[in-house]
Amino acid sequence: MSQTIIINSVNYDGEQANVLFTPDNDPTAINLGTVILPYTFNPGLLTPPREVYGTYSILTIEDQCFNLLNVPRPAPSPTPTKTPTRTPTPTPSITPTVTPTSFPCITRTPTPTPGLSPTPTPTSTPSESPTPTPSITSTVTPTPTVTPTIGTSPTPTPTITSTPTVTPTVTPTITPTATVTPTITPTSTPFSYQAYLFIEPESGDTAIGQYMYDSGSNFFGFTNLSLPSTNSTQFNIDMNTYVSYSGWSNGSFPTVISQNIPTTSGGFDSFGNPIVAYNFFTTRISSGTIGSTAWYTWIIPVDGTNFGIQTEIGMNSVGVPNLLPGYLTSSSVYSNTFTYSGGVIPAGTYRVYTTAPNEIFRLTNTYDIYFKGNDVQP
Repeated sequence: MSQTIIINSVNYDGEQANVLFTPDNDPTAINLGTVILPYTFNPGLLTPPREVYGTYSILTIEDQCFNLLNVPRPAPSPTPTKTPTRTPTPTPSITPTVTPTSFPCITRTPTPTPGLSPTPTPTSTPSESPTPTPSITSTVTPTPTVTPTIGTSPTPTPTITSTPTVTPTVTPTITPTATVTPTITPTSTPFSYQAYLFIEPESGDTAIGQYMYDSGSNFFGFTNLSLPSTNSTQFNIDMNTYVSYSGWSNGSFPTVISQNIPTTSGGFDSFGNPIVAYNFFTTRISSGTIGSTAWYTWIIPVDGTNFGIQTEIGMNSVGVPNLLPGYLTSSSVYSNTFTYSGGVIPAGTYRVYTTAPNEIFRLTNTYDIYFKGNDVQP
């Protein structure tokens, strides 16, 4: 049965929102991207197709209002027994139950009532009996915060008048002996490994595509919807050519961003996210840094992941540094390595991590974008 869900809001209809969907039978979050509320979502169109049941994380972009919408899987209804006359019995329909949970948000009106009004709409096939469309509305009212006013009474300060008696004192002259204190300069140990973020803007797709074509490659850059070869020898040629593109160094493309990789776990990074060994630290791309939609690709040395695979990278593109769901990187791309002789990034052997051909890492930079290494597998 095909099902859809309509996500709308009393206060935020007509606004943009970022929606993450986590199916109840799969812990991996699916980024539905930036949508306009109300938004109709059909999980049957995903690859592979999914059901409507799970959790929807909804963040309105303008007001940064975060809500959770839970659609639990209902218990199956018993199948009716056919009568002796074999009269066709309609198949019972399953209506999802919607349970929203909201965190209080700052709204634009004096007495707002922010809420989500999801309406799952099962669609029957020609062989099924028509199923009425349920309409489920939930309203969440935030608890007002009362700010107390604290007043203080001034305390008078007494004035004390005294008449000092001056006694002349003879002070001998002493010549001190200067002591030289050596200056100690602390030394810091740099991180052994770094990950490198290549940002390929769509405004430069023609330039990099022509460069790759002129170099004899069939990989024309991610903005031209192409992928490096799966042949290990050609992959090495494709990625050496790509990394050596002059745009990364001459300012026509964004400068390559480097980020440290810890080798031990424990504590939190500067954005308050847990430090996990061999997963690069949280990285921010400030809003407006990239003037157009762009592809974001991480290139990481093989020893930087302890010779494992960076199978997941956390990402948030709407300015929330501590909400970084993990996205699976493309196995068809990271399965090969390439050896680079140096120039744009240090010499070494690297793997390439992206979601391409899935467009999850094809992003706009209207808000701060955050990345973080999420999971490394042997």
